[in-house]
Amino acid sequence: MPRNKTKKERWQPQDNKTLLEKSHLRKEMIARLHSEPCVLETHGGTGELFLRCYADVEKGAVFETDPQKAVTLLKQRPTWAVYETDCIWSLHNGVASHLDVNFVDFDPYGGAWDVIQAFFASKRPRADKLIIVVHDGIRASLKRFGGGRIGYFSDIVEQIGEIELYQSYLSVCEKLLFDIVSKAGYKAQEFGGFYSKSDSDQTHFFAELYRSPRPENYKVG
Repeated sequence: MPRNKTKKERWQPQDNKTLLEKSHLRKEMIARLHSEPCVLETHGGTGELFLRCYADVEKGAVFETDPQKAVTLLKQRPTWAVYETDCIWSLHNGVASHLDVNFVDFDPYGGAWDVIQAFFASKRPRADKLIIVVHDGIRASLKRFGGGRIGYFSDIVEQIGEIELYQSYLSVCEKLLFDIVSKAGYKAQEFGGFYSKSDSDQTHFFAELYRSPRPENYKVG
């Protein structure tokens, strides 16, 4: 008879627990490029999403902190740049800026906002059309702890409260994302998303972004 999981085990992060939903969204969105894709994966993991979605993509970059996984990714994609390093620090400092990236896959454990901020605040070439796809697990933390202690959400909690933040998280994602990308000179053509059917605390969203004139007072980084 299987034992019951402890409270700690129930909250352990699970790698690719929504793999089918993630891969379906990425295949749909990369087909919208209508040009040669150049993909940046912020968290490569074991490369399952690559095999399902990006195996035919010649140009790209991927980040992974685990040495063994990084070796797997290197063997898997010989034409890509593979970095065994923390993606937040690296993206903020312009790593992979030799590539004209037009598709970014944000797929961290937990919240994605630090990674998104790092990419859009960095100095790098900007594609006129950029598609991003995001898997964000911060909603689980909002349920357990509220949002007041999480920097991105403290002001929002004061405005709408923790319950509304959790219930309307996709709308909050849209606003936060547009605030971030506008500083990099982008406007949004389309935004969409959903909560995972298998775990409603996992949020998936995408955006099609287009370049707009950069504000004169905007400074990179």
